[in-house]
Amino acid sequence: MDVAYNFCPACAHPLQDRERFGRTRRTCSRCGFVHFREPKVAVAVLVEDERGRVLLVRRAVLPALGRWAFPSGFMDYDEEPRAAAQREVAEETGLQVQVREVLDVATLGQEDQRQGVIIFFAGRPTGGRLRPGDDVSEVRWFAADEIPYDELAFSGTRRLLVPSSPCHLISPSQAAGSPGPSSAASGSAAGFCHEATSLLSSLLICRNPFANPWRMS
Repeated sequence: MDVAYNFCPACAHPLQDRERFGRTRRTCSRCGFVHFREPKVAVAVLVEDERGRVLLVRRAVLPALGRWAFPSGFMDYDEEPRAAAQREVAEETGLQVQVREVLDVATLGQEDQRQGVIIFFAGRPTGGRLRPGDDVSEVRWFAADEIPYDELAFSGTRRLLVPSSPCHLISPSQAAGSPGPSSAASGSAAGFCHEATSLLSSLLICRNPFANPWRMS
């Protein structure tokens, strides 16, 4: 929740809107306090098992109630990002995971309400028992041809799983320009990942250069 400050938290003097550091900010004329609106940071994990299946959760809360997404949630103020990602997966699915490489970093919220960033990690299960937990009504593994593309909750989930999205996962051989099946295999959900190459060993390729600051050339 974004809090609108009316009084200075340092000296209780009424705040005023003033131009500070390139934009209008709530400022205290008495002590000089400036209120900086800080973005929220969230984490999500694309968990893949040894059979190449992807773990998705069905949301039991708004937004996107009833739709499927990666296990995800907000970081606490004192958490390390990968620790937060492990916690969220455990809370929502009951599984312990090894959190691995960063797959994407994206805007959190609609374009007219950008309130933060979300970090997408890759992950592998290491233990635990699969069961729906916090804010989740169902959790299950999906093979490539079982993913409910029409019921995915958020753009970040679709961007990493849907072949026609600006960013999707393709095999290293395709990234290098060598012959191989198209990552957008006709009519098959397997297009998000070469069937002989796991998601986690794939390279993230962004056709839109603004979609991911770590675009591989």
